[in-house]
Amino acid sequence: MPKPKKRTIYIFVIALVTLYVVIEIIPFLTGAFTRTEILSYGQIKVEQDVVCYLVRSETVYSAPASGTLKYKFEEGSLIKKGAKVLTLDIDSSLEGEDGDFLKNSDFKEFIARLGDKLVSASKLTAASRGIFSTYIDGYEAIFTPENMEKLKYEEVSGMSVKSKDVMRASALRGEPIYKIADNSKWHMIFWIDNNEAGRFEVGSNVTAGLPDGDVKATISKLVADGDRFMVVLSTNRYYKSFASQRKVQAKILMVDQRGLLVSNSSLTTKDGIVGVYIKNTIGEYVFKPVRTVATDGQKTLVLEDVYYDENGQPIETVNVYDEVLKKPEANQ
Repeated sequence: MPKPKKRTIYIFVIALVTLYVVIEIIPFLTGAFTRTEILSYGQIKVEQDVVCYLVRSETVYSAPASGTLKYKFEEGSLIKKGAKVLTLDIDSSLEGEDGDFLKNSDFKEFIARLGDKLVSASKLTAASRGIFSTYIDGYEAIFTPENMEKLKYEEVSGMSVKSKDVMRASALRGEPIYKIADNSKWHMIFWIDNNEAGRFEVGSNVTAGLPDGDVKATISKLVADGDRFMVVLSTNRYYKSFASQRKVQAKILMVDQRGLLVSNSSLTTKDGIVGVYIKNTIGEYVFKPVRTVATDGQKTLVLEDVYYDENGQPIETVNVYDEVLKKPEANQ
């Protein structure tokens, strides 16, 4: 008797496994071969992590004489032209007896990098309206709106870009002591691979997620740079660390929209027009043109019901719950 009982158990186990395969696995696998999809609403979100450089029109000012300093503005303050920036009590003894007193300066690297772009603050008043800052990196004359399109990825990626706060109680003649940055329009630049350029359309609006907040900007230019493109964003929006930061990690949000979605594999063209094949009431597949809005590479957001072509003519298009043919070229 034990043998038949053991055989019965084996048969029972096999039957359970077979039943599981029929109920769970086969429907899952056959779903991958479904010829159609039902259009529904969803959300498209396209974003990209980049290393971003802030570009401003800014001028760094140096101490006109050695002495003690007392600043009148805090970091990030908006100041008017002619405003008294700080007071300086001259103390030439700080220079010592050595004529080359700047050779041991904590800021000699910045002084060398700025060269003749370092301007003496002879009147200690603001030469222009803008944002007051004491954070200096020495690249203020390189990352400028006039020069930014000439920058190359290989050059910039090798730079050690670190800001230093130069606010202090005393300074030597010729050392940087503050800067003023124009906030009426500023820029952000970053590099992408050539195959990513299609995601960035000149003239479109994006949101740059920066370390201290989000900034809305416009893609103003794409600049070819070997096997990369430099993306230039322009804005006049407020950003807390606008003048103090240079190189930051950023998340660029290109698209965040909700609407009618279709799989990219369902899109095709007919007579040069982008569209899909939908199943009509008698079970036939007919071509319907679509107007695409945005894509994340897998799904595309399209207009529904009716859109207008370049001549202002209404074009009937797809609707929610339409049954659309997947991979139309392969199924026709």
